[in-house]
Amino acid sequence: QDAADEATLRQFDLDSRFGPCSGITRLERWERAVELGLDPPAEVPQLVRRHGTNSLFNKDLF
Repeated sequence: QDAADEATLRQFDLDSRFGPCSGITRLERWERAVELGLDPPAEVPQLVRRHGTNSLFNKDLF
């Protein structure tokens, strides 16, 4: 399951529609995308929170 979760999060990292991901956590990037009305994938915060916001699952790919 961890590998599938990481693959989903990597896809989010690589999707330029949601803005740059360098220097920002995945959760922060997702929240920014929501605020901008960009409709990011709903599963991203669920996956991050499942693994812990201080885990590698909240770090960007880069």
